[in-house]
Amino acid sequence: VALIGCGASGMSFLHALATRHQRQQRMMASMNGMGASAATEELCKLPRVTCYERSAHPGGIWVSSKEGEQGSAASSSYCESASSNDKDEVEEGILPRMYSSLWSIIPKEMTEFSDYTYSQHFGGKSVPVFLPRKDLLQYITSRATSVDPDIFNGTSEQQTQQLHQIKFRTEVLSVDYDAVINQFIVKSRSIEGTSNGGAGEVDVARYDYCIWAGGQHGKPRIPRPILHLLRVGGSFTKLNDPKSGDANDKVSSVPFKGKILHSSHMSHFNSAVRDKRVVLIGDASSAEDLALQAVKLGCQKCFILSRSGFGNAACVSSWPKGIDPSTGKMEPKVEVYIALPTRVFDDGSGLECNELYWDEEVGSYEIVEETPSVMLNDVQTVIFCTGYLPDQDCLAEDLQFPSLRSDVTEDFSEIWVAPDDFKMRDNPLTAVTGDIQPSEDIYISSNIIPGVYRRTLLMSNPRMMYLSDAHSECSLLELDISAWLCIAYITGITRIPSKAEMKADLDAQMIEEMHIPYLRYYIDMDYFDALSMLDETHWSEDINDPRTTQLLLGYMNYNAGLIARNMRSAHYPVDFGTYNNLNEKGNHLVKLMLASSHARQTISSKSEWATFRDVCPKSFRSIYTGQEASSLPGHWLDLDKGDKPLTSFTILPPK
Repeated sequence: VALIGCGASGMSFLHALATRHQRQQRMMASMNGMGASAATEELCKLPRVTCYERSAHPGGIWVSSKEGEQGSAASSSYCESASSNDKDEVEEGILPRMYSSLWSIIPKEMTEFSDYTYSQHFGGKSVPVFLPRKDLLQYITSRATSVDPDIFNGTSEQQTQQLHQIKFRTEVLSVDYDAVINQFIVKSRSIEGTSNGGAGEVDVARYDYCIWAGGQHGKPRIPRPILHLLRVGGSFTKLNDPKSGDANDKVSSVPFKGKILHSSHMSHFNSAVRDKRVVLIGDASSAEDLALQAVKLGCQKCFILSRSGFGNAACVSSWPKGIDPSTGKMEPKVEVYIALPTRVFDDGSGLECNELYWDEEVGSYEIVEETPSVMLNDVQTVIFCTGYLPDQDCLAEDLQFPSLRSDVTEDFSEIWVAPDDFKMRDNPLTAVTGDIQPSEDIYISSNIIPGVYRRTLLMSNPRMMYLSDAHSECSLLELDISAWLCIAYITGITRIPSKAEMKADLDAQMIEEMHIPYLRYYIDMDYFDALSMLDETHWSEDINDPRTTQLLLGYMNYNAGLIARNMRSAHYPVDFGTYNNLNEKGNHLVKLMLASSHARQTISSKSEWATFRDVCPKSFRSIYTGQEASSLPGHWLDLDKGDKPLTSFTILPPK
């Protein structure tokens, strides 16, 4: 097996392999006769793995940019190809990494592993709900070495006793599949260099399976029309079609004169936000986190621009406050608007922003005329918090995620059609919305990768596998389950379904998501429009309303059910019950999900300093040990400021 990447997902796979190996060895030692023979047979089925990792150490994006620079040369990706030839600052070919002072946005109780708990890692000490990045990285790597201390750096002699080897400082040049011999051809090259300073020789190897563990954060995703608007100037006409002309553009065709960054360029962040008025484009997790980081670093004001108004940042009930220099009053340091830039004005420092809607007939975004424009003055920095794309350039196109391909077929379409007889199950919103017929075209859910069965098997070639989470709050757990699932498929303990069965499974999942309001909202534009008509005083905007809780629990039970289902398929060592019937552990996970949602949506509007990370820890207990989380040592905004050492709760020496 070729395993590409040794970040969180690659480490999960190597840990799962080592755990299975150790388990089978123990069974062999404890059995006689037929039992020992069966255990030996199972041991022989475990794959031999070669892991390719471009950097000098494990960790992937969890390694901060400073640590990455110390450990290895700057690199564009796990693959050789750079993400862009554009020299603009927002598109530098730098591997996205977490910044040194980053804290988790997910409760640690939802990222805990049963075989290596936080209580075990921190020596029995209770730690806060949200942890610094460095503590989480050490937790992940320590867990991997808890089964095999030499999992990352075994000698040649030790590796003969292992089932894997890791080729650090090695770039993958290309991966192709030869259908004649049913093997993958992987070309790679060491980037350590040779004695004469050149690159290493190209190595060619053949594998029966290939697993992409290079992550989903390979290169920045940047909306080109908005970037063009900021660079060149113009009005919304050019936002729709940069090549179009308009007489009115001559009045407003001024480029933005401030700094433009993507959220991955954290080396520029301090100077870009301190004492500045900052605009963040995007309202998901990175916008929420960077807005709070900007407040901590002393920005004057931070404006978050959201297209849909349904991301993490848009759901925050209250932001930290400070004295507004323009008014002299105590006001929130962060403001969120459902609008995007449509014009640059004021000699390049002002942004006019408008709410947009997608016009199906025209095939473009249009301004909602009924909503007044938002005029933002004296903007000095714009940061795109618009996510990432996987950098799978080293994979042959027919092995990449279908969304990255140029030859998308029906099997990989991002559009789905609901059955003619579909009728949504009654829910608390039914009395308000009535029975809404599905849109003609439904977008494929973000929980699904088109053409990839359960986000793991490429339907057109199941020998190609992926370790990818579903952008949920349980991403580390999902990656770990996927690692076990890959091994289950490779060893044959879980049958690989037929292509028809895979397609039927996708259809069944889409139908189920159409029954869940918080999921249908994203994929069915007619349903989206209906819910968007509800005003801000509607009960669905109140997190404490029991009807809202019922909707949230339906969404969260669904997500936990998928995790429970995949655990069973993967023969994972922990059981959360079944898709339709969660057990005690599965229900505990749902309670944690609900507590996490409340942490953001119940922040006191009277507080000047409170953030979701300052949440009361009483609702957060370990699924596996029952240990309750502790409070932060101070207000989160006061931690890691100035020249103080970064906060860390790790008391164990680095391994």
